[in-house]
Amino acid sequence: MAHCVPGSYSRTGLIPCKLCEIGTYQTASGSTSCSSCDEGTLTATTGSTADTDCKAHCVPGSYSRTGLVPCKLCEIGTYQTASGSTLCSSCDDGTLTATTGSTADTDCKAHCVAGSYSSTGFVPCIQCKIGTYQESTGSMSCTTCGTGTLTATTGSTSETDCTEVTDCGDISGTTSGVYKIKHQGVEEPFSVYCDIQTEGGGWTVFQRRQDGSVDFYRDWASYETGFGDMMGEFWLGNHFIHSITNQGSYELRVNLSDFEGNSAYAHYNVFSVGDASSKYLLAVSGYSGNAGDSLGYLNTRPFSTHDRDHDGLSGNCAVQRKGAWWYRGCSDSNLNGKYHHQRERTSGMDGVFWYRWKGFRYSLKSTTMSVRRSRLS
Repeated sequence: MAHCVPGSYSRTGLIPCKLCEIGTYQTASGSTSCSSCDEGTLTATTGSTADTDCKAHCVPGSYSRTGLVPCKLCEIGTYQTASGSTLCSSCDDGTLTATTGSTADTDCKAHCVAGSYSSTGFVPCIQCKIGTYQESTGSMSCTTCGTGTLTATTGSTSETDCTEVTDCGDISGTTSGVYKIKHQGVEEPFSVYCDIQTEGGGWTVFQRRQDGSVDFYRDWASYETGFGDMMGEFWLGNHFIHSITNQGSYELRVNLSDFEGNSAYAHYNVFSVGDASSKYLLAVSGYSGNAGDSLGYLNTRPFSTHDRDHDGLSGNCAVQRKGAWWYRGCSDSNLNGKYHHQRERTSGMDGVFWYRWKGFRYSLKSTTMSVRRSRLS
């Protein structure tokens, strides 16, 4: 009778015969069994006729067209548990693997959706911050908006969410802090502190006093460009205050507090600061509040510092008051004056005072001055 050809076998070595299984081979005719490939190798097909057909197979987490080397790692979002595989299995919808070459379905985890990120790209995730966005899923970072633009909210998913921010009124988030703005009149974006909480938010803070950590007795150039720390005490700079308030109609809010825990405010419906050629002329009117009006009568006054005296008097109010302000007759307010600690009164009237609330000789504990686009109907 006819015998089994190489690559096949039977119990008697005669037909009918079976092909050697994958991972085995037979070189001789009339065989009753097939030889196994060495460990870590396989044949590509059944019926192999030589040990040279035994080749290293793809390990778990990899695959090839034949299941043998050369192999490719399973792509992100796929896995393979077995050796010698010709394909990888896909993760369930909404899940991904963290890396290529995954070897188990447990490597498939829920990934961060567009608009969020984490250090691995998987849950738990963090929403992209204001000013950043992420269009892809499974991301480990967010992309920063272009210069002078911000997103309106956290969790933005597209670059088209980045729009020009001209003042703090363009910020619709819930966190007060330092943001970048950009508009005509200033070549480069600049930083401002945005108060998102007070009276509906949208306030661009341009002055803050709170602890005396910053010296406010400075020259014209310093007040023009600004100084201090926006998370603490600072003056934004007359150039920038003008640039903001020159965009349209703006209102002013002045917040005051004393050392006894009392607070007051003054609100002005109209506020702007002129350009350098006008000596940063003040325009202010429309008072309301509970602090009294200690600024309105300074309307149309230019700014003065100890080295640029524009107060119209024979003396220099900036020197006398140890500050810088829109002085008229040395004025009823001096929020950039010398800081005095612990209710210290100042006989020389050189402190941080708001006359209509606490008089000339009470130096206040804290002050802020902020502007926003007018919201009058």
